[in-house]
Amino acid sequence: MLNAQRSLVYKAPDHYANQAIVALLQSGEVVVVFNEERGLAHADNGFTSLIRSRDGGRTWDPASYQVVLPATELEGNWDPAITQLFDGTVLVNVCLTAYFQRGMAWEGPQYDAGAYLRYKGWTGTAILKSADDGRTWSRPIPVNCRPMRHGGTRCPVLELPDGGLLLPVYGMKYADGLYASDDVTRAYLVRSDDGGDNWEYFATLAYDPAHITSFSEPALLRLRDGRLICTLRAHRAPAQRPDNIYLVVSEDDGHTWSQPRRLNLWGFPTHLIHLQDGRVLMTLGYRRGEFGVKCCVSEDGLTWDAARVFTVHRGGQGPSWERTWWHTGYPSSVQLADGTILTVYHAFSADDPPVQYIESARWRLGD
Repeated sequence: MLNAQRSLVYKAPDHYANQAIVALLQSGEVVVVFNEERGLAHADNGFTSLIRSRDGGRTWDPASYQVVLPATELEGNWDPAITQLFDGTVLVNVCLTAYFQRGMAWEGPQYDAGAYLRYKGWTGTAILKSADDGRTWSRPIPVNCRPMRHGGTRCPVLELPDGGLLLPVYGMKYADGLYASDDVTRAYLVRSDDGGDNWEYFATLAYDPAHITSFSEPALLRLRDGRLICTLRAHRAPAQRPDNIYLVVSEDDGHTWSQPRRLNLWGFPTHLIHLQDGRVLMTLGYRRGEFGVKCCVSEDGLTWDAARVFTVHRGGQGPSWERTWWHTGYPSSVQLADGTILTVYHAFSADDPPVQYIESARWRLGD
């Protein structure tokens, strides 16, 4: 495990905080967007918040904390990601949800906001814009994922040299949820050519027509030679066993993609960045054995070797009532101007009861 400098990014005593994405703004500030749950359970039912660091992730300013998209009694959002476009606009993408009580008497109310932990339905994907480095935000802009029924987010928008925006998402066309008997989750792209106001289905990243392997949580990166790569979380039917990481490649700005190639790396979900020396860094959650957060470096983004995997954070199993494989990591990384790498992830505290909180680790390759 690395000799990293670790800092508390955000922690609340009465609810979980998780699924953080870190970004370096043009101003030099580091920002993290993350999900806050409604209580002491990982239920993907809460709201999106943001916090800042002005010293490269050594400390995080509590006064900078803000809610980007709040929850209401009947609606929530989760899985946020953040990026800054070339013109300085900051984008956050999120999933939207609502809570329903089904099967109630017709003469009574048709919903029960108190049952949100059990009755939840995806209602859309959205983009929020900021012109002032994330201090104020637009209203949520709906992302058109049709003909798909779900557009789950994980990683941020990618801006192409021609100004087009690609958002990597995942979902099903014929069924709801992540896993179903009559469909499988596919990873795909939606594209905007007007700065994020309008979106449409652009390309399929990975899909198994045999309905055995589900692909989700795509992480997208444009290599320095212009090719696009995307790493994918994968599960295999019928037990939805987590498979290795898969990789797809595009040589035409995302219009078409190679067949998914299974890497010898295991872990999920993934996040990709360029390093200053030209190599590519993958950050991934690790949900078996020791649990934690790991990284791997590739010389070209195309070839990866499990022998080069190293640990950034160890541990992360949840309390006994949680599905422990669900909760470790959700990491992301950024490289700072001085070459330091900052990795952000969620972990469980030693409190009674334990809570999920956001932590950062500053480290250098060779540590």
